[in-house]
Amino acid sequence: MTQNIDIERVAADVYTNDGAFSYTKYWQDEEKKLEDKIKELGDPTISLNFIKELKLVRKILLDLNELLEFIKDNKGLPLSEHADSRFVHMTEFMKL
Repeated sequence: MTQNIDIERVAADVYTNDGAFSYTKYWQDEEKKLEDKIKELGDPTISLNFIKELKLVRKILLDLNELLEFIKDNKGLPLSEHADSRFVHMTEFMKL
């Protein structure tokens, strides 16, 4: 069964500074929300799941710029090109 993909709707903006800003801002906002929840709960023993999630979000923030650069420099082709080639470049890159 073939699915039609709305390419414009799922396209990721990783090629511009504004796009990179949007991703960074999103993860900073997530970090702030988690910090606020942890502060509100006060007790670290009941905040453990939020603390674990905060650690993960901080790791994402630390690695985000490198990830965006990797995507841009390596296999960051537009989704339409991947779809047209039936994702052959990505599957070759992942050695699938």
